[in-house]
Amino acid sequence: MIGTGSTGRRNSPGKDYTGTNRQAAPAPASEAPNITRPRRILFIANDLPLPTLEISFLHPLAPLIETGAIVARCVEEFDLKTLAKGRRGPDGQRPIDNLVAEFDPDLVVFCRYSGPYTDVIVNASRAMGRPVIFHIDDDLLNVPRALGVKKFVRHNLPPRKRTLRYLLANADLIYASTAPLATRLTSLGVTRPIVRGALVCAADVIVPAEVRAVKTIGYMGVDHANDLKMVLPDLIEFLDEHE
Repeated sequence: MIGTGSTGRRNSPGKDYTGTNRQAAPAPASEAPNITRPRRILFIANDLPLPTLEISFLHPLAPLIETGAIVARCVEEFDLKTLAKGRRGPDGQRPIDNLVAEFDPDLVVFCRYSGPYTDVIVNASRAMGRPVIFHIDDDLLNVPRALGVKKFVRHNLPPRKRTLRYLLANADLIYASTAPLATRLTSLGVTRPIVRGALVCAADVIVPAEVRAVKTIGYMGVDHANDLKMVLPDLIEFLDEHE
């Protein structure tokens, strides 16, 4: 289980993910990194909790977080706005610079982020010699109205599109969730290095696969947790009737 708690710094924004065992587990001699502290990763997201962040990073990294090999801090847009108090220029930049310097990350990951102060964080990271990754799992530059008016309006706000374009042009690495998305980003003119996902959040096999007749259920949702919760009783009944 991942513990959440302080990394020894008080009154810091965001949520820290640390292991119950704070001593990093030793790596095999052939793979042992030349470090004297856990790897520190700063995640930036629009809102927390974010399913994409959990599925793509926090869950796969959970064993390393639990042993203390990795310390992660997740910061959302609200945290940055609160720190800066809506100010731009040096007065707004200073507290965000301090946030990055205080946590002292080895890596900064923007996960689907389209909020403000992105350039401040990227510049602060660069000044410290830290790499920046932009993780994206949808074509956020072209969100269709079919996903709902609220999402359509929010994602198509000019400031949010500017942030996306900035990250696509300035991140050290673009992490696209799928090969088609990587191809799409390239077609949109992205020239930064792109890696693409293969298996997202692979897990242990719960039920071995077998060749048999199957029933197929179509599904499309917007808020997956609430959508699936709503239909769960019917799914259970259906499975019980078709064992």
